[in-house]
Amino acid sequence: MSQRGTQGWLNMNASGIGTKGFNACTGSDTAGCFTNEPDRDGYRNVAGSLRAGYRFQNGLEIDASFMHSAGKTEFDGSFVNKAVLAQQVLGGTARYSPVDFWRMNLIAGRSRDDSDNFLGTAFQNRFNTIRDTVTLLNDVTLGKNQLLTVGTDYQNDHVKSTEAFTVNSRTNWGAFAQHQTTVAKHDILLSLRHDDNQQFGSRVTGGAGWGYPLTENIRLLANFGSAFKAPTFNELYFPGFSNPNLRPEDSRSYEFGTRGKADWGNWSLNVYETHILHLIAFDASTFAPANIDQARIRGFEGVISTQIKGWQLNTNLTLLDPVNRSSELNRGNILPRRAEQSFRLDADRQFGQYYKLGAMLLAEGERYDDLANTRKLDSYVKFDLRAEYILNKHWRLQGRIENLFNERYETAAFFNQPGRNFFAMVRYQP
Repeated sequence: MSQRGTQGWLNMNASGIGTKGFNACTGSDTAGCFTNEPDRDGYRNVAGSLRAGYRFQNGLEIDASFMHSAGKTEFDGSFVNKAVLAQQVLGGTARYSPVDFWRMNLIAGRSRDDSDNFLGTAFQNRFNTIRDTVTLLNDVTLGKNQLLTVGTDYQNDHVKSTEAFTVNSRTNWGAFAQHQTTVAKHDILLSLRHDDNQQFGSRVTGGAGWGYPLTENIRLLANFGSAFKAPTFNELYFPGFSNPNLRPEDSRSYEFGTRGKADWGNWSLNVYETHILHLIAFDASTFAPANIDQARIRGFEGVISTQIKGWQLNTNLTLLDPVNRSSELNRGNILPRRAEQSFRLDADRQFGQYYKLGAMLLAEGERYDDLANTRKLDSYVKFDLRAEYILNKHWRLQGRIENLFNERYETAAFFNQPGRNFFAMVRYQP
């Protein structure tokens, strides 16, 4: 439901989903999920959200949002095989321009993720995670083609569990600046950020971007960026499946590309390369995450969007060369759980005023499950169908068939992906 007035607005949404599921894991006592439970693992969830805002006469604009979802999921495991879940997000934003060239944004929020875990009907453990965030943004227009953005942000993560976590909270303070300008048709973006992480110390990252219109319909692009990623609490301390000695990831990325428009549609071509120090990856030999000293990921992505006889077609081809570059035994191996080729085609068409039909074809190549590249996962092709019937301006019926040909595949060894499944939905929007 959505309502909007001259100064205020209100949006409300509710949804629910339920499925009997499928056998999540085909493992054994010594592999995969460390159990053999050939059952159907179902899932259900109910969610609702509310968002409201108001714009005052002096230009101050505020909005607030709230989302809550609750559900239950089943899976296979020798320690736990059922989880009762709840997620909640509360946030707010205030926007104000003291003068014409200066706009301030204050954003704050709290997200909560609770999980009670069971083995059958017996309670096993509880994980409650809270994240508080505050961000202050200042956009300052320096001239006709110059925008400076400066700000700071704060993040606090806290986990409360029946399990013993060596560290259960940490904070991160950040300060950043970004400058956008256009000089003689060259669009330039420069950025710099400093993070002070309570657990892992200080990091400085930054980036630079360039764009240039080669012709009216063709644009050249180039980007450089560095990044820092701290390991999660689960990766560090989850009992039995963690590594407390993990180091944060540090990466450098380079990208070159071009995009354009033609009479028949839009297209883009991009090549990129990322170098990562201390990449966090799952080590199948220890059933825990590990750091890869050095990794290099090269890639190509091509996108085409066009229309043929009323059908809107969108294609995406991705080619990857994800290589372990460490000095250890696995040097030269393919990084685990990454397909080197993937292709996606979406086709959609509207028939008259009431009917919409669509389809999606996804093909992904082989991948390895482990760092040693001894366990290979097969390639797969998946085909989905979707349809919509518009009853009137308030009601519509939607349905989809996923994995129409019931393709059997795994993206992680022993863990099954859904077979053929059907969804039917009724949507109402007053």
